[in-house]
Amino acid sequence: MGPMRRRIAIAAMIGTTMMTLVGCAESNAPAEAGAVHVQVAANGRLVESDRFRARLDGRSDVAISETEGALFSPVASGEHVVTLDEYPSRCRVEQGAARTVAVTAGDTAAVRFDLACPDDSGVLVIRLVVSGEDQDPNGYTVVLDGQPQDSDHFAGSFAFQVAAGSHSVEVTDRTVSCPVNGEAARTVPVPPGGTVTVDFEITCTLSPPAGRGQEIVFETNRAGLNSQGSDLIQLYSVNVDGTGVRLLSAVPVGTQTFASWSPDGSRLLFSAGSLGFEGLIFIMNADGSGVAPYLDVDGQAAWSPDMSQVALSYRDAFSVEESIGTMPFDNPGPGSIQVFATGDEEDGMSRPTWSPDGRRLAYVHNVFAPEGESFDQLEVLDLSTGDHHPLDLPLRFYQDPKWSPDGERLVFAGAPDGAETWDLYLVHPDGTDPTPLTDTPAYDEITPAWSPDGTRIAFATNQDGNYEIYLMDADGTHPIRLTNDPGFDWGPAWRP
Repeated sequence: MGPMRRRIAIAAMIGTTMMTLVGCAESNAPAEAGAVHVQVAANGRLVESDRFRARLDGRSDVAISETEGALFSPVASGEHVVTLDEYPSRCRVEQGAARTVAVTAGDTAAVRFDLACPDDSGVLVIRLVVSGEDQDPNGYTVVLDGQPQDSDHFAGSFAFQVAAGSHSVEVTDRTVSCPVNGEAARTVPVPPGGTVTVDFEITCTLSPPAGRGQEIVFETNRAGLNSQGSDLIQLYSVNVDGTGVRLLSAVPVGTQTFASWSPDGSRLLFSAGSLGFEGLIFIMNADGSGVAPYLDVDGQAAWSPDMSQVALSYRDAFSVEESIGTMPFDNPGPGSIQVFATGDEEDGMSRPTWSPDGRRLAYVHNVFAPEGESFDQLEVLDLSTGDHHPLDLPLRFYQDPKWSPDGERLVFAGAPDGAETWDLYLVHPDGTDPTPLTDTPAYDEITPAWSPDGTRIAFATNQDGNYEIYLMDADGTHPIRLTNDPGFDWGPAWRP
């Protein structure tokens, strides 16, 4: 049951509500001991803001939610005092809030507190009125009486059943570009049986680019269709707090993809195609200025750590095979490319990524089998020897490997044979210790990118119904949404 449905069910509960309270143990009890099980029965209406605490012998103490209970164990044999230490002020405890209970070794003594709780609750309506540019992609969190309620609130009204009396309300999880007009935290009186509405007006303004280490460039089709009726795929920029979403450059082509930052964060290489620029690699400054063709090949480029070389997966104008190679950055041209691997006519080579020491490349080899059993290989190339070897991993399809800043791991998107969705994985460059970062059979996670300090990973996922950019910790925990648009956002590139 979702949090909102759970609140409604609790608010509608009239009659006897039983709660089993979970508690803590008597640390010094002897081996010959028993236990005390505490229950609370409320005759009347409970609301979500109601809180209970139980105490044993004035020492052991536990907070209780409406769905949990307390079992004090182990408890020494003999007489003990159980106190209902906190309960709603509108409720009356029948027969007193303290009970003496006899505990026998090996048995569980039961204590029950009956409460009469008159129905004097009211309704508190929180209304978020949001306007302006650069609105927070994650929404906002409403905090009621110190307890965070559902997150991902956007503009709209949200009702809470509460006990009569004063309540604190706050709107949190806001970006710096979306301040609240007036106080973000307020105290609101709710009369018995009444409804009170509190408006929070939030006006968002466009944030400037946050700069090195705090900006992500991504691909998106949010601009719609080009003049030929196909998706106009462009490069956008977003700050890592979700603010500052902007078109990076209106390059006059149909697609802008595969962005690669220079290690000093000053420039970008990217692939572009259609409208007279079929198969070019472009270069531009970090702010979107200085756009110019860089290399006349159909492919993808990645800067070396020392900025002296560019790695390529490409197909030139005279070949149908795709190759992996490197080229001096200051001498671009097909004749300057040193080829290290070339696939067969139907094979593909994609997304080379440099190791931090500049000695190796990782890339995906899309192997086409004549009998139709096509598959992928994640391969690592030693640039000093020209040797390349596929990693022995239990997957059939691979995508977008990225080397961690410390050189210890590769993150990539992968899928086993027969799978309909993609997940993210970590693996050491020698193929050992493959570890799933995500495990989500209902949707894809693709196109990962490391943060410059290696603590977080940006990626795209369609868990919201379309692809959005998310961030998570490098161990796969704490995912948060970074973009929020009806278009598809994918292919993040984190600015060094």
